[in-house]
Order: sequence, then structure tokens, then C-alpha cells
Amino acid sequence: MPFTLVAFYRSTSTLGWNTLTPIHDPIMRIEGTRLYVPELNKLIGVFIAAEYTSEARIRAPSLLSVAPFYINRLLSGITITNQLHYVDLLANPKAFVPTEPLEVDAYVTDVTAARNIYALLLLGDAKVEKPAGEVWTIKATATGTTTANVWTNLPLTFAETLPAGKYVIIGMKAVHSNMIAARLVSPKWPHRPGVPGISAVTDIENNIFRFGGLGVFGDFEHTTPPTVDLLTKAATTNPIIYFDVVKVA
Repeated sequence: MPFTLVAFYRSTSTLGWNTLTPIHDPIMRIEGTRLYVPELNKLIGVFIAAEYTSEARIRAPSLLSVAPFYINRLLSGITITNQLHYVDLLANPKAFVPTEPLEVDAYVTDVTAARNIYALLLLGDAKVEKPAGEVWTIKATATGTTTANVWTNLPLTFAETLPAGKYVIIGMKAVHSNMIAARLVSPKWPHRPGVPGISAVTDIENNIFRFGGLGVFGDFEHTTPPTVDLLTKAATTNPIIYFDVVKVA
């Protein structure tokens, strides 16, 4: 299933509804607080990590016939110690109209200090497919330092030398106390599928992000490894990324 992850962010001292800003994305059209829906137009999942925020909503013209799409399962805080607040819409995706503008709002309940809000949206075609074969989990380091609150692309250094061949990625886990999200940038793949981050290896992850739960993220030859886009809440050096892969050639 092709899919891509897009992110929104705001730091606010305004009580009540706040409109988030899409984080600059080289494969998305963004104007102000509006992200224009790509050809992968089905919302298959949402993850929101926010401080002192009671609910969120997604607005788009195609939703006006009924209502905005409200989300009330939010992680309280911006250190992701579990992924169980992920809203899984794969069985009942919300379809938008390609090229229409999409906005995300969050309702802030306390502003004694500035509050940070992150919203991650997974857009895809809702068709899960994965290759047959034995699944291996491999470990890599994203080599370099991120810049807070923007997508930072970093190269990968694998913990072991991979045998020659072609690998299909069917799962991903990005680990650091500052990690908000990670996306795969795979050679020859136009989309950037990704997952919410996780603070520590032992924290509670959501199985949908592993072992084919969302289908194929991308593929690569051992000679041309992928890179990753990382979104962190503070500058972060050399975070760890795990990939679930099937060797297909």
C-alpha cells in the first residue's frame, strides 16, 4: 500500500482552537496553514501529541456536507512513551478530494506557558499488500544531527553489513526521547511513508507500524540504502532506526 506521512505543528499561547501549520515538505503543496491533498487522498491514520489539548479536528471542503473530522484520542504531552493513541482508520478511511486544502485545529485548555502540538496524518490508498518471505529486523543509525520542528534528512549506517540483494521494507521504528516522527526516503519511490517516533526501545509501540501492518514502505538495493526524514522536538544526534525487511532478491 503506498502511503505518505505529513506533519503539522504549532507552539501557542492562545486558549481555545488553534490552527496548526504544515511542516515544510518537498513533496507536498503547502500554503500557510493549508496542505493540499495529494493523489494519495485517503486518511488511514492520525497521531497527535499535544500539551494541554483536549481535542483536535481536521477540516476540508469535502467534509462540509457533514462536519469536520474530530479526534479525541490524543497523547498528553510531547514525549512519545507509547503509540497506543494512534487513531487507526485503515478499515474505514476518510476520503478527501485530491488537490483540496486540508487544515488541522487543536483545542488548547491551558496557556500558563506556551503549548506544543504535533499532528501526524497518514495518507494512502488503503490497500495493504506485502511480499511473501521471511521477515528480518535490521538496525541502523541515522547519522547526523536534526533541527527541531522541521523535517531533517539523514543518511543511514546499518549495524551490520547486509548481504547483497534487494530488500523490501514493511515496518519501521524510530527511537529517541526527542523523536516525533520518521519517514522513509527510498530510491525511486515518490512517497514518504512513516511512523510516529517512540521515546525508548522498551516503550509501548503500536503493532500496525511493524511487520507489514501498513504494507510496503519502500525497497532498496544493498548498494543504495534509503535515507530518513526525522521530525524531533529538539536537536537530536544519531538516533536509532529499526526496519522490518523481506529480502526478495
